[in-house]
Amino acid sequence: MKILIVIGHNLFSGVNTMVKALAKELILFGNVVDVQIHPHSKYSSYVEGYTNYMEDLRVSHLYEPLDIIGYENYDAIILNANYQFDWISKVDVPKIFVCHGLEEKETIPNNPFDCVVAVSDRIYEDIKADEIIYNGIDLKEYYPLKNINYEAQSAGYVYRGELPNKLREAADVLGIRLHHIRQYPDVPDFMNQVDFIIGYGRVIYEAMACGRPAFVYGEHGCDGWINDHNFLELRRGNCSGYYTECQYDVDGLVDQLKKYDFRQGKRNRILAEKHLSSTVMAKRYEELIRRVIDDKRQNSSKV
Repeated sequence: MKILIVIGHNLFSGVNTMVKALAKELILFGNVVDVQIHPHSKYSSYVEGYTNYMEDLRVSHLYEPLDIIGYENYDAIILNANYQFDWISKVDVPKIFVCHGLEEKETIPNNPFDCVVAVSDRIYEDIKADEIIYNGIDLKEYYPLKNINYEAQSAGYVYRGELPNKLREAADVLGIRLHHIRQYPDVPDFMNQVDFIIGYGRVIYEAMACGRPAFVYGEHGCDGWINDHNFLELRRGNCSGYYTECQYDVDGLVDQLKKYDFRQGKRNRILAEKHLSSTVMAKRYEELIRRVIDDKRQNSSKV
């Protein structure tokens, strides 16, 4: 199959690292995949290594005028924002929308897509999506490189926004060196330099794959440490803080961070191998794409 994946920008984001993992696996399955970045988006120099990596896998970034790209040459198109639909609304190619979150109107499908995929149970139930396909991580790219300390000495906060003062203060109280990254050319390398990771969404899954204890903390709330007992439940909300929606002050964060357990790092890697394979994710997408293509052809023949 020939598949086009459309993304709104090439900045450092969970959506784009998911696209990278999905495109790689689909190509390894024998598909041809193109990635189109919005031509008017701001270019980030950070992504140069990222794009080169993808181009090595025959993934091209199409900057040509939209009217000459030839959307009709694709078997299916995957999108993640409503405005992208305007570019291809008149093209009779199956269009699959992947909803990664409910925070912005543009990321909540409101056009006649052929199929809508949710990355979590919470999103699936809210928008009444057609399918759930959980996030998957490239376990050969994200893997443990270094052991972690019995007592936490360093942590990484991975988020494009600002570092919350109370999180910094809590780390200072505990004597933990807290490193904040917005753009980084090698996320697995960064994660392997610290004892644990703070963040939400795909950041948590990537940390688990790297054998790091993972602390769920974001704008929506703080669900705390991932462990063997709560992971599948927290994944229902994409590990984004929705499970408890707790908003701790500095003292509360200190109490939660004190629960660090270095042993959970290895357990998280085992959880990742069991539940977070990008190969499994991509196989689900490939099967879905083929099914959507067949359904659209059958419906067209009936008309």
